[in-house]
Amino acid sequence: MLATVGEPLSMGTREFWFLPKLLIVVVLLGVANDTLALEHTVLFCDFEQEWDVNYDRLPDHWTRDHRYPRYVPAYTEPTEVSGEALAIRLNGGGAIFYSPPFPVHHQFEYEVRADVSTTGLSRNRAFLSLRFLKAAGQNPGEIPPEDVTESRRLNGEVDWIEVTVTPTSPREEMRFAVVGLHLEPEGRSDLEGVASFDNVRVDLRPRIELAVSAPWGIYEESDEISIHCQAFGLMQEDLPLKFKIVDFSRDTAQAHETPLITRTVGVAPEVLQQLVPASLATETAVRAVEPALNTKKVFQGSGSWNVGRLPPGFYRVVAEIELPDSDYSLRRETGLTVLQNAKASPRGGFTWSLPQGTDPVPLRELPSFLSRMGINAVKLPMWRARREAESEDELAWLVDRLLDQQINVIGVLDQPPDEVKALLPVPESPHMADLFAGPVSVWFPHVEPLMTRFGLRIRWWQLGGDEDFSFVRLPGLDAVIGRVARSMTQFGQQIHLGFAWTWPQQDALSENTSWSFNIWNAQPPLTVEELDSHLHRAVESAPEKWVMITPLASDEHSAESRVRDFIERIVVCKRRNVGHIVIPQPFDDRIGLFHSSGTPTELLPVWRTLALALAGAEHLGPLELASHSRNEAFRQNEGFCMVVWNEGSEEETLFLGEDLEVRDVWGRSLPGGSEEQSLRLPPHKWPWLINGKNLPLLQWQRALQFEKSHLPSVLGTPHENALLVENPFPVPAQATLKLSLPDSWDVNQTIFQLQLPPRGSHRQPFSIRLPRDAQVGRQRVRVDVTLHAGAPYHFQAFRDISVGSQDLVVEVEADLNERGELEVEQRLINHTDEFVDFNGELYAPGRRRLMVFVRGHGQGVDTRTYFVENGRELAGETLWLRIEEQNGSRVFNHRFQVPEFD
Repeated sequence: MLATVGEPLSMGTREFWFLPKLLIVVVLLGVANDTLALEHTVLFCDFEQEWDVNYDRLPDHWTRDHRYPRYVPAYTEPTEVSGEALAIRLNGGGAIFYSPPFPVHHQFEYEVRADVSTTGLSRNRAFLSLRFLKAAGQNPGEIPPEDVTESRRLNGEVDWIEVTVTPTSPREEMRFAVVGLHLEPEGRSDLEGVASFDNVRVDLRPRIELAVSAPWGIYEESDEISIHCQAFGLMQEDLPLKFKIVDFSRDTAQAHETPLITRTVGVAPEVLQQLVPASLATETAVRAVEPALNTKKVFQGSGSWNVGRLPPGFYRVVAEIELPDSDYSLRRETGLTVLQNAKASPRGGFTWSLPQGTDPVPLRELPSFLSRMGINAVKLPMWRARREAESEDELAWLVDRLLDQQINVIGVLDQPPDEVKALLPVPESPHMADLFAGPVSVWFPHVEPLMTRFGLRIRWWQLGGDEDFSFVRLPGLDAVIGRVARSMTQFGQQIHLGFAWTWPQQDALSENTSWSFNIWNAQPPLTVEELDSHLHRAVESAPEKWVMITPLASDEHSAESRVRDFIERIVVCKRRNVGHIVIPQPFDDRIGLFHSSGTPTELLPVWRTLALALAGAEHLGPLELASHSRNEAFRQNEGFCMVVWNEGSEEETLFLGEDLEVRDVWGRSLPGGSEEQSLRLPPHKWPWLINGKNLPLLQWQRALQFEKSHLPSVLGTPHENALLVENPFPVPAQATLKLSLPDSWDVNQTIFQLQLPPRGSHRQPFSIRLPRDAQVGRQRVRVDVTLHAGAPYHFQAFRDISVGSQDLVVEVEADLNERGELEVEQRLINHTDEFVDFNGELYAPGRRRLMVFVRGHGQGVDTRTYFVENGRELAGETLWLRIEEQNGSRVFNHRFQVPEFD
């Protein structure tokens, strides 16, 4: 039903004229069972002529924010898609437009939708906002952040898409709301570019709230979980409440259904009249919903579910109430995390940066909260924290409690007091290099109180924020930092200084500096490959490397991509022995381990599991495994940790001793555990993390190698080789080694009895003769080891020996052509300047031998093709390609299976 009014409506000190389509009150009536679902569109604006009665090409009753100058053109103009739209055309600056205020009620939630397109935006972003007001005359630009909800931000080239603001409920004292259409710069503004907005719509719906029993939604695996749901603005009793818990893969872990327990909170007309000003609640508007609505009550309902325990991981809790005879259902999701029962190591090297101070965790709760997060250090903006703490004693209490939890505090000097900002070239965005390069008399009086109170507690100090790169090109940097260090240590305490640095400037660092660490940062985040390359190039003896790991943005990447990238970058940092792995903004809706509200994201359990498993780890290297699973091994105190990616289809077997803890990155224990002598890792989508105590056993297997891992493709001639063995155990070791090579290889000795002293090594020679039909390429060799070094061990080690020439490579590919022939393409790749001659022979079961001849082939690729008739009959058969050097000793044997053809 449409309620329209053409009379002025006074709201506080302002006056608005409500025209047709300005406010729409729609009541959807159900017929069956005399039910009714309450749902309204409370604002709709399509910027057509009805919204511009004075023909000034601006929407009536919308207001423009005064924060941006009005020289940026903004008008309604025709679109190619649907009628008129509000277009903002940049020439620098930005613009914000606010809708007319519309009434709101805390019983309900409000969803904003609009069609948006952008062209040529680089620095500016287009987005929507919903702002709740206590009074209609309140300035929308002065609304505090807790009463503002924003959509995702668009830039670049975006054709018309629908953008939404997450359904949001006002606080009880809020009475009105406005929609904001924004085109704002992030830093400097674009000089050109367009953003257009159309079909702005605000829908009111019944509200549902969902809460879990643990603060912040964080449980440990021994905790009981319970969930509570409340619904508001219902028009019917006896509705079922459905709960569901899904894991990260969206597989249902548990489900539950219970009746919604309801109580009456009013009669529908009374509630509806609270939604609109008195002059809009006309007799016509009330009569429009008779007789179905006049006797209907409005209900509030609740329901609970005691879930019990869940294994570690990230879960989404879903609560849903289906409204009869309506396509709309009330649905709410929230996240919870179950963490493994463990505490962080004091040698972890896993750090959080808290640029917003203690928000959103209350200061008094922060130490116990952080102690569960797997970190051993936290970066705290000391100037800001000192201003926000109720007293300096409270800040001292926080630092002491963090140290009690074995969490080191890195004091960050990046948000100076206003009187210091006023002295800097750019007070709004202060660069700390400008401050600390200046006279000591300017900045030290503001640092001295911190050093006096905290100098003996906090030994690590960061100059500038994580994105303040002003020190990178500071003239005389080493002398400046030396002067700062001397000033800050005048009370006798030893401190370590550091600041942010950029990857492109890593070669500018010298081996000896007056500072102790650098925070390496990049925006946008480096890929895994880029990060590995930069860390590989970084000077080992330069200041200690602290690397910022900024997760991929949730509005630009899938959850699975974000988790995989997050894991890979953390492992790369540990593989390159980074001093501290730093999360820059743990509480952030786009890149955080938590949302800004404090509820966890899917990255939290992954972070926590990796931090606990890899705490204090030093890289050893990979271990060759039977199924070629990718892995990295690390020394950890007197034990070890391994990260193993078994993403294939085969089970992987490892021999790592007893007392193993095996979990995946979500913190879930390996089903079935490990056997006494072996660990069997099933294929898994995510890496396995293995913590063990028998470091020498792991080192023994890593050290066991062939002296030569490559044999030339010279057949019938002995090739000398040797087994290289080390004994990492602190006691003498007796070992029996048995070689299992390809059946056709002729080996002069396969069983060796060895005696090794503590920490000793041994070279065991042997020879291999390759037969005429020896296959080229990588061949798997198994070494069975029976070892006694203080305790008995029996395990198998797998190593590869490649047969062939490193200078000459043969590649083979087979396919069916249109004539039904099997085409076998032989590619001989010569990496030398030498000219070679080869004969090629192809043997197929039941077919005559086919031959090709390669003469005088120099550097590059020579391609020859064999054609076998009735190729489909050979599907699944094994063919043999033999390529023999003329007037030489090299022979290349390739056996390959013909694929099945469609």
